[in-house]
Order: sequence, then structure tokens, then C-alpha cells
Amino acid sequence: MKYLVVLCWLFISTNAVANNTQLTLATTTWCPYTCASDSYEHGIIGEYVTQVLTQVDVDVKIASYPWSRAIALANSQQVDGLLTATPVEAPDLLFSSHPISSYQVCFYSHVNSEWEYRLPLEFSGKRLGIIQDYGYGEPLDSYLQSHSNATEIITISGNNGLERLVHMLIEERLDVLPEDKTVIENLLAQQPSLRSKIMEVGCMPASPYYLALTDTKAHQQLLPQISLLLADPKNLARLSTLFEHVLSVAAKSQHSIATQE
Repeated sequence: MKYLVVLCWLFISTNAVANNTQLTLATTTWCPYTCASDSYEHGIIGEYVTQVLTQVDVDVKIASYPWSRAIALANSQQVDGLLTATPVEAPDLLFSSHPISSYQVCFYSHVNSEWEYRLPLEFSGKRLGIIQDYGYGEPLDSYLQSHSNATEIITISGNNGLERLVHMLIEERLDVLPEDKTVIENLLAQQPSLRSKIMEVGCMPASPYYLALTDTKAHQQLLPQISLLLADPKNLARLSTLFEHVLSVAAKSQHSIATQE
């Protein structure tokens, strides 16, 4: 009987972590993953994580900041964590054992550039534009870490980082821009005139990204439940449907713009 009581107490206490809990997650404008759109207030992943965590009675509040600010807020425990992150971006946080999904960074150049992505990674004096504190995946993350003082690496922070870098690339103030393929395709769908001004010059392997929480006892208990949900085939199918919906809306919008032109 005593053993049964202990088991019941453990079950109740474990599940109480998830009941009536609110998580405030910081993010940045990473379209279409985590930005406001006509379809979803906080992008595909904002909608997905919100839906998934309702399954364990967790209410999600999402706030958007410049990326460096979002990381700083999480590290100082002013928010509960990051909606999406990689371990290289926020090594002091706790990560779900199963990723939310993956992203694939490709390299883009202006149309007059002759640089192409190849290994070993080398930019040969070309100007590389990046966003501060972003994790781009390997081998670029290792390259950036070992060349942190290189003058050809141009780092920007603040709002509208991608748009600023793209225009710097078009104006040939940069030679190479790394960015997720889906992010670029989403931008080009909204601004099709840019398609003739930039070109893809190679892609790195896909990399996973995760939900990350601050290191507290409550979050240590909650993360295993979240990880199971993120690995659930039904939820993965739900995520696929969300992506299909948003990308199809973007494609229809692009077709409408092209028809009007």
C-alpha cells in the first residue's frame, strides 16, 4: 500500500508540472517559422508549439525580439525559454531531446559573384554577412567561431536583419549571405523582383532546431513530456500540414503578383 501511495504521488506531482502552466517563450522574426502572418500570429512554429503544448495543459505566450535580445532574456530567466534554438546559440539552456524540425542553410550571392560553396569552407576575402548570435549549422558555425575577428565577416544585429543583409548583397556591399532556404523562398514569394538579383550558390546539410527552456526544476520535469510530444507521429503530421498551408498561401500570392505584372 505504501508503495502504491508513493507511485501515485509521483504520478500526480509529475503531471502537476504541466497542469495550469504558462510558458513565456522568446523568439525573433524568422519567417515563415516564427513571424506574424495572415495565417498564424506567431508563424508556423509558434502555432505548432502552441497546439502541441495544449496537450499537456501548458499555455504558451510568445514574444518577439531581435535575436540577441531574445537569447539574453532567456539566459537571465526573464522569459521561460526560446521558441526555437540550437545548442550553439544558447548553450546554457535545456533543450528538448527531440527537435521541433530542421532547417537548411544555403549560401546566396549577388549575380556578379563567382563564389560557390565547397569544402573545405573558404571565403577567400569575400565579404560574408551574418546576423549576430545566429546558429547557422555546420560547417559554418565552426568557421565563424575560428574566424571571429576576420574583417570580411560583417555582423549585424537588431530588427529586419535579413532584409538589410539582402539589400546589402544586391548593392554588392556583401558577397555571400547564408540563410535558410525556406526563409529565402518565403521572402522571394513576397518580393518576386528580388529573384533576378540574387542566386543560390550551394547548401549545407540540414540541421535540427529545438525548443529550449531555462534550467529550473519545473522545466527539467516538463521537457521530457514536451520531447515525447515533439516525437509523436500525429504531431509531426500536424506540423507538415501547417507548413503545407503556409507555403501554398505564399505560392498563390506569388502567382497572383506574377499574373498582375
